[in-house]
Amino acid sequence: MNFGGSSITENCYSWIKNNLEEGKVIVEIGAGNISTKLLSERWKLFSIESNSKYVNYFESATYIYSPIFNNWYDTNPLKEKLPEKIDLLFIDGPLSSDGGKRSNVIQNYELFKLSEDGIIVVDDTYREDEKRIVDYFVEKHNFNICHEGTDEKTNTHQFTVLRRNCD
Repeated sequence: MNFGGSSITENCYSWIKNNLEEGKVIVEIGAGNISTKLLSERWKLFSIESNSKYVNYFESATYIYSPIFNNWYDTNPLKEKLPEKIDLLFIDGPLSSDGGKRSNVIQNYELFKLSEDGIIVVDDTYREDEKRIVDYFVEKHNFNICHEGTDEKTNTHQFTVLRRNCD
């Protein structure tokens, strides 16, 4: 298993594994080879993907195919297929190379029905666009930064965990 690079880091996956009860609902924004496989083995995973060749790659995941439209996912498939309750929102897409901009999740946050104690994990928070997402949830939605993970191989800030209550 090749953690890191464009895939989820091992310490990000470990944090999720150690802090989210098995069987809970995860929505992954941006499917990945490692993240989708691993997350769908323990939790009920809904994976939003804009590239049709990566849809239905793993049988254990529920894919929501949503092409890029105006620098983010087409919201119509999301409105139809997102679950009613989300325990963890994993933000790792869309890819800028596909014409997407991750921080556009800000304008579309109301689509995601987080549970009362829901968790948001923003991946790649060494980038400015991803830092903007973290700042938005902290400033506008009363989330707290509960954990900041570092990629041990590159020693870069890799992911940020947000919750309303860090206990």
